Amino acid sequence: DAAAQPVELMLAALVGCKTATAHYVARHLWPRPHKIASITFSAVEAARDERGALALPIEDDAPVSAALLYVRGTVTVTPSSEAITSVDVEQLGALVEKRCPVAASLAAAGCEIGFQWRLGACG
Repeated sequence: DAAAQPVELMLAALVGCKTATAHYVARHLWPRPHKIASITFSAVEAARDERGALALPIEDDAPVSAALLYVRGTVTVTPSSEAITSVDVEQLGALVEKRCPVAASLAAAGCEIGFQWRLGACG
């Protein structure tokens, strides 16, 4: 039990993809020299119905999907400029949700993605 579970690696991929996508979107959304100083993810949680992966007997179809039901959390974006507002960060989050390939893949599998994007104190 010392190594990460595959689902934990998938969540790490989601957070990493959202981070990279946010930096890309911010570069094109916000006029220079405004940029992201940092992004922090907190209270990230995911849920699945364990019966989808663990139901026995193993030869029978599981009663539910093994896919994640939801992933949610809070994203705090600290911009490099005080000119960036909470409305700007909410717009950034909406665009990231549409453009993040890992989030799109999870959503296509029926997983509900629910992150709240918040403005952090200017860095």
